Amino acid sequence: MNMMETARVDAKAASLNEKLMTRIKADEILLGIKDPRSAKSFENYRKTLHQTWSRAAALPSPAPRGHFLREFGQSDRDVIENASDEASVPQALTIMNGSLLSQITSGWPTFSLNLRKAATNEEKIDVLFLSLYSRPPTAKEKTHMLQTIESYASNKNLWEDITLAALSTRRFIFVE
Repeated sequence: MNMMETARVDAKAASLNEKLMTRIKADEILLGIKDPRSAKSFENYRKTLHQTWSRAAALPSPAPRGHFLREFGQSDRDVIENASDEASVPQALTIMNGSLLSQITSGWPTFSLNLRKAATNEEKIDVLFLSLYSRPPTAKEKTHMLQTIESYASNKNLWEDITLAALSTRRFIFVE
């Protein structure tokens, strides 16, 4: 008998532990989710999160063709020193047309939750820099960002646009 035949489990059918369920309920309150359908959608998002996002160390090496890491320079390991640190058209197309931005800025990811929790634009800028660059913004960067936010305050996709701009910098090249 093959043990793998019964090993598949649908993540949405799995039950959540109490600690995670408490956190989910707290986030539902923070987001103002009162509709049972939206609450179920949020729970399903949290249950399947590990399927969408995983640590690079948990992925096979090399990552599968078309994966974000491969698009941004990871070697295919066919040739020694085959990694690339040059920008390319596929990278730009991945950022513009891929699911990365929508997965980061949709309603449920931790990044979006932290942006919503931030009360002021200064706090939101701190969240953006700490989440994407793993460092606080410099005084010059914060001043520039505040000026940009003021000039585009009527834009309803302001933070999505700022996130796309932040992800489009050279800081996101593959470094081995």
